[in-house]
Amino acid sequence: MSKKPTRVTAGNYYGRTYDGRMVHIGDNDQVPDAVICRRVVDFPEGRPPNGAKLQPCAECQAFIAYNPKGLHLDQRRICMQCAGVQPLPMRMAE
Repeated sequence: MSKKPTRVTAGNYYGRTYDGRMVHIGDNDQVPDAVICRRVVDFPEGRPPNGAKLQPCAECQAFIAYNPKGLHLDQRRICMQCAGVQPLPMRMAE
């Protein structure tokens, strides 16, 4: 039987249970172990949003995009795939 994936939302904090499931832990003042980012190739046409900064994922070295005005800029950044998150498709603005 396959597990139903946890739907994650940008800007929220998640932890992992003993069996690897992600659970929402709410807004808190703790510093995360990592900031999860989208790979550049996963953006429509491989184009990240204007103003995004790029760097390699700390685990797989694929280029990821992150918000340079975001929180926890001193923490390592990893891609969704390395974090075990299946990214939802993104659509171009019409």
